Amino acid sequence: VENERSKAGQDTTGMFAGLSMLLRYPYVLGIFGMVFFYEVVAKVLSFLRLEVAQSNATSISGVSGFLFKMTFFMHFFGFLLSFFGTRTLLKVFGERVCLLFIPLGTGILLLYFMATYSPEALVAAAVGIKVINYAFSWPVREGLYIPTTKEIKFKSKSWIDAFGSKFAKTAGSSFNYFTVNMVQSIFVPVLSFFFAGVIGFWFLTAFLLGRRFDLAVEKNEVIG
Repeated sequence: VENERSKAGQDTTGMFAGLSMLLRYPYVLGIFGMVFFYEVVAKVLSFLRLEVAQSNATSISGVSGFLFKMTFFMHFFGFLLSFFGTRTLLKVFGERVCLLFIPLGTGILLLYFMATYSPEALVAAAVGIKVINYAFSWPVREGLYIPTTKEIKFKSKSWIDAFGSKFAKTAGSSFNYFTVNMVQSIFVPVLSFFFAGVIGFWFLTAFLLGRRFDLAVEKNEVIG
């Protein structure tokens, strides 16, 4: 497909070619959504995590030590999942089902946190969600680029990984900014509805992406 377009002079180049394809193809926009929803959730939990770290430490070194422990456990359990679980899950269930595991697993951890709303549950949810992202979601998401053109693989992907991530973090930070002064009796329901909405859209995005991926592979179709 790429060779034919090049010979016909129809191949697209330029600085904004990746952004153009991101907006033109729903499939690529869906990949952006998988990044966006994770970063929003992670940013909100990161803000809450800092509050827990400060309340459980009496000094800057104590806060740093608390955060270091979370980072250590994230990398440790992430290593175990990536080494023993990711490849097996992809082989057994396939790309489509594994995509659904990402928002489903994140949703279960968030439900556990909101049901107990304790510092321990927050730490477990924050670590677990990062483990899912780095050890499982990342390789599954990379697999979505298999049926796409090089323009999408390189140019759109760079826009998604750079611009998309920053945009999502801004959205999460905006939520933190507007809710920072809320009393807990109001904040908890607002946070619950926020997480429920994010997970709902995330699950729908994963479902549609997986269906489109299977269709492209089945028909030997090139997206882009």
